[in-house]
Amino acid sequence: MLARYFTGVVCAVPIAWWLLRPGASRLRTAALFLLGGLPWVLLLAWYNTMFSGNPWQLTTRPLTVSLWFADNFMARGADMLATHLLRHLTWTPPALIVAYVVYLRRAPRETRRGLFDWMLVLLAGSMYFYIERGGNQYGPRFHYEAFLFMVVFVAANLFGGVRLEERPRRERVLFGLTAASVAIMPLVFVGHAVTEQRVIRERMDPYTMMARAEARRALVMIHGRVGTARSMAATDLTRNGIDYDGGVLYGLDLDEGARCGIARRFPDRETFLYRWNSSSRRGELLAFSCR
Repeated sequence: MLARYFTGVVCAVPIAWWLLRPGASRLRTAALFLLGGLPWVLLLAWYNTMFSGNPWQLTTRPLTVSLWFADNFMARGADMLATHLLRHLTWTPPALIVAYVVYLRRAPRETRRGLFDWMLVLLAGSMYFYIERGGNQYGPRFHYEAFLFMVVFVAANLFGGVRLEERPRRERVLFGLTAASVAIMPLVFVGHAVTEQRVIRERMDPYTMMARAEARRALVMIHGRVGTARSMAATDLTRNGIDYDGGVLYGLDLDEGARCGIARRFPDRETFLYRWNSSSRRGELLAFSCR
């Protein structure tokens, strides 16, 4: 809720719709629903106050709002959605997504739970207009809150109803493909582990090189993007403590002319420039002085 409040709202709609269905005590249910959400709203307000001084000021609001309906959002949204779908296929049993699409159309009435079945579609459709790829991916991170709903829906159809041998051939094939997909996931994750280890090693390179340099008080300006396997912008790597009192501080290398101006603000620190060499796939750490 603190980081993904929009997702919380989207996922809450089907839950509220189901809780307030005909036959339920709507007034009592609505009151309990609101009371259940109140602690999280208060926690979010406290979190906002701590970081922005205003309980109503979402801490990521400038970034979040600017990415909604960005330029050329229809074409870019389609690209993002396709990318996230591909990552679903590479981070989860691939046939699980195929089964989900099939059962959205063909599931029998007894396994359907209304909007709950469509939770992943609702969230993916809503995020279509939010133009952010979510570069530090652990899978399709903007959709993962709805993943469990998809798994429950698919499992209810794969394992429910009549015996497997009595089902149509299409469903037996789908069951076999899903089982095979689950079985190969350990091998898939070994491949992911190798790739992600390289990504982490490259992104940690500025800090690793500074640790080897054994500088006690230093300022490091990071230039451009870091890494080749899945590069990360310098703005995501220049994170310091709130009081900027760490032994090593990291900043942005805006341009060559600005380096000395920034360095003079920290006269008691050694100054370094870090940049990633894409050709050699290695980082370069250069000490410099403006005296």
